[in-house]
Amino acid sequence: MNTNLIEYIIEKTELKQKDIAEKLGVSTAQVSKWKSGESIPVARQLELQFLCGAIDVDLDWIQLVGTKENAESWIAYLVHMTSLASEAGETNLLSDMPEVYGKYLLNNLSMIGVEIKGQAPAQPFYDEEIEDMTYTDFDRLIDAYLNNYTPLAQWCEHCLPYNEELADVTTGMHSTAVDLAVKYIDDELLEKNGVDLAKFRSFVQQTDLEARKDISELCSEMITFNIPFRRDYFEFINVHPLELEDSIMVDLIVGNSVDDFLSYGERKILQENQLTNKLLINLHEKLELSLPVEEDSDQRVRHFMDDILGDIILPAMVPKGPVDDNTTPF
Repeated sequence: MNTNLIEYIIEKTELKQKDIAEKLGVSTAQVSKWKSGESIPVARQLELQFLCGAIDVDLDWIQLVGTKENAESWIAYLVHMTSLASEAGETNLLSDMPEVYGKYLLNNLSMIGVEIKGQAPAQPFYDEEIEDMTYTDFDRLIDAYLNNYTPLAQWCEHCLPYNEELADVTTGMHSTAVDLAVKYIDDELLEKNGVDLAKFRSFVQQTDLEARKDISELCSEMITFNIPFRRDYFEFINVHPLELEDSIMVDLIVGNSVDDFLSYGERKILQENQLTNKLLINLHEKLELSLPVEEDSDQRVRHFMDDILGDIILPAMVPKGPVDDNTTPF
């Protein structure tokens, strides 16, 4: 979310567009363009923030929760919830940079109809009398969100290629993980928190579309820079986060192997060959069980293949209809 600085100044001060223009030494038309959404140069942004006394404030947070103090309470709440999340076994961007990624999480919830305003709710704790956490429906919503987000963040950390040329797109996918985590929250829990399911499904559809664009861009750049594919990167959006987590855990437990140095395509071929070999072994075992016991294994297999050759394969190769005496079917 990007707070409209001009609208914020007009709302929080007595200044009008004409006053803002005079103080910055620009035309009123230019201020009007900024208010309409035209990009504001960084230097001008700083001047505007200074103008409204918000030079040390993240205006996106202020727009979302009202005041700097409220923003700080929400950051503390999200840090606490991240530490409690049952699946949050590793650090991620929400725990490392809650002031940045926390507002993305809350903004996503706001976009689908969850009311986010004022101070953060009280931090839940373990109540010995009830022998459980003092979770509200909203706490459970945040907990579910974080438990979905963490495996996606871990996937980005462990599975995306490390390469300077890919830094922009991989960083973008780390941010996209915050958006994708929304779609795996249970409908009933969403409704308990006032979510409009129509808005929710629209948000999920748009998020999936943006994520697919990110992955397509990643794959295109990997091809451009001749970087081998190590996995199917579309699993990021096609596989449930808990399944991704299981896959990551297996990789971590098993550790590195020679296969890690093969491309994704090469590994797929190797897996198909291994499957074929397994099927052939199973077929061989079934043949041994189905043929007469009095013959040794080689004889049984040879006789079985002779029967297959004589009864099925050779007749299939003989042409239908009359055959020229001067030709043979083989």
